Amino acid sequence: MGNQSVRRAMCDTIKQHVAAYQQQPLNEAVYTRMLALDREDFGGSHADSPGPIGYGQTISQPFMVAMMTDLLLRATDQRDVVCEIGTGSGYQAAILAHFFQQVRSIETVQPLADAAAKRLQAMGLSHIQVTQGDGLQLPEASFSGLIATCGVTGTIPLSWGQSLQVGGAMLLPHAPTEADAMQIVLWRKTGSDPADLELVQLLDHPLFCRFVPFVRG
Repeated sequence: MGNQSVRRAMCDTIKQHVAAYQQQPLNEAVYTRMLALDREDFGGSHADSPGPIGYGQTISQPFMVAMMTDLLLRATDQRDVVCEIGTGSGYQAAILAHFFQQVRSIETVQPLADAAAKRLQAMGLSHIQVTQGDGLQLPEASFSGLIATCGVTGTIPLSWGQSLQVGGAMLLPHAPTEADAMQIVLWRKTGSDPADLELVQLLDHPLFCRFVPFVRG
């Protein structure tokens, strides 16, 4: 089990990395939440790097988890229900659960979905619901936020825009084409139409990244 000093070193490294992308410091509540959670309980380490969790999937780099959580919180005024595409081991969902009343997390790999649901339930995080699915059909609409922990290339699924409430935010690793570099992108829902998505720039510098690809059915 990772001890407190090791987790604090990880979180301090995250703070340093965040400063390279935005002048605003990392949300202190995000720092505290990541300090409280032991990544080893989710199949990861406390190194600031991604790691394999089986079935070709990974647990994301701690810095990326912190940065994406921070950005989503900055963009969402309502904190009722958030949807996560790509549960993995459940680490990102466990972070989000500290800030949203309900978390709906979808994982395409059934064994990972089952293991994450069991793990999160054992931790007392009963307001996280994990389901197996391809991420194209979402369990409900009117989400405050949507976050993808897999890389999306090309068009964004229409159902993702449909699922957001007006004023909600969608955050994901995205590349317009295969030839483009993937980076973290944030949109805010401005109207009732699924295409009413406004690009929001919260970072001072582009955050390029690599993620396991989103598979479209």
